[in-house]
Amino acid sequence: MSTNRLHVQRIHTVGFVGKGDDPAAEIVISKRMDVTKATKTEDGAEYPPEAFAYVPDPDKPSTWKLRLWESPDLKLTARQVGMTVAALGAGFRGQRVQIPSADLPGVKNKVLAAWKETHDAEHDEIPEALMHKSTSQEKGMDKLPTLTAVLKALGFAKEDVANLKPEDLANGLDGASPALRVEKSADVIALEKAVSEAQDRATKAEALAKRLEDEHENQRYITKAQQFKHTPGVTADDFGPILRKCADALGADFAKLEQVLKAGDEAARQAALYEEIGSDAPARGSAEAEVSVLAKEIKKAEPKLSDGEARARVWKGRPDLMNRYEDERKARAALRGATNTEE
Repeated sequence: MSTNRLHVQRIHTVGFVGKGDDPAAEIVISKRMDVTKATKTEDGAEYPPEAFAYVPDPDKPSTWKLRLWESPDLKLTARQVGMTVAALGAGFRGQRVQIPSADLPGVKNKVLAAWKETHDAEHDEIPEALMHKSTSQEKGMDKLPTLTAVLKALGFAKEDVANLKPEDLANGLDGASPALRVEKSADVIALEKAVSEAQDRATKAEALAKRLEDEHENQRYITKAQQFKHTPGVTADDFGPILRKCADALGADFAKLEQVLKAGDEAARQAALYEEIGSDAPARGSAEAEVSVLAKEIKKAEPKLSDGEARARVWKGRPDLMNRYEDERKARAALRGATNTEE
């Protein structure tokens, strides 16, 4: 019997023959294992590489920067793209992202595409932070001469030009040294105008990012306030901003306040359940009580409706109340069973 063994590193094709050349040969074919795609966790959610504008190494999430998706479900949003633009420009929350100069044009192109997808590209002005050579050429800014070239053309000495500071450019030639106070040429005026417009755009972008961040924070605390729905007098829209002020004032101690509020809300819920046992009237704060209030509002607008018709309309239009009613009914049944057992 032949002792030869077949050693194959890679199989390109497989065919069938009438008789094998070496029946003793052993061939093992392995399927390549699927490699799990890397993700990066931010704010408790996992994001793939395409959620970021800068992905220098797809296998190293720690290198990914400038997230464009607000969440894995929402993906691109104007708010998240606005924060990314701010990070590329003046900085988001005082932090400006650091991107290698060689990669910066490609990153700006990707953020610009996301910005156009979430904004009215025909009417909204492109943020200054996303402008590079191509967008500058579209606006004709690349044709403006540099301030140094203008001053040299006007005949100023080399040392005067070299001593010019950045703030001199921001303030215009009137803010420069006496030696530079000359009648402005058309080129200098155009350059000063371009600088002023760029500063205005940066200021507007920063203000927009701050407003979006403020709205997001308010909505976060409004959502948090919804957990106190059994506490008398609490509405999420009104109580949310109050919670935010408390969190800002208390810092780490806010968690203790939140525990107290949760305990009070749970006590109010239990009290409502006990109140309803043995009574035909709906408990205060219950889903049925809320339906009764809404039904009365409907009857005010349509007096000919019966109580039953008005309530039926509420139940149909508010499935969330029906779900809450079922949860409360089950809780009451369990509470009655526990009370009967104790007796």
